[in-house]
Amino acid sequence: GRSEKSYETAKQKGVIPAQGVNFVPIDVEWSDEKIIDVIKGCGIVVHTGGPFQGRPDPALLRCCLKQGVPYVDVCDEWDLAVASKKYQDDATENGVAAIVSSGIWPGVSALMAAEAVARLGKREGTDQKTCESLDFSFFTAGTGNAGPTIVSATFLLLATPVI
Repeated sequence: GRSEKSYETAKQKGVIPAQGVNFVPIDVEWSDEKIIDVIKGCGIVVHTGGPFQGRPDPALLRCCLKQGVPYVDVCDEWDLAVASKKYQDDATENGVAAIVSSGIWPGVSALMAAEAVARLGKREGTDQKTCESLDFSFFTAGTGNAGPTIVSATFLLLATPVI
């Protein structure tokens, strides 16, 4: 979650292990030096602090790579994901796992859409596609009162030009 309160609630409900996982608040607007100071000694950083829209700089990823700390995020912002991918060589050269855009949208949902279209293919004997449109509906109960954030992120995504 994005707050210590939601973290504690998740721990109480058994979503997060009672031991071995700590909540560490970080502001991605901080300087690299301050972020590095906070993440020193972490075994992994899982960045769930969206919304990611409008953020052009993968500061937390960069700092994790500098410190050799494995990193995972749920980024759903195209420009930020593209900027993050520019660190692929750094991650590979330093042997640091870095997984970006692991959230349901656009990550998993995009893979689901590609798989559905690949399986549906074209109508036999024609060039006509079997799949002319594909709609998804997400049920997001249990998001720790993040409904307004999810709705705002969804509309920000809808406002992003399609590639």
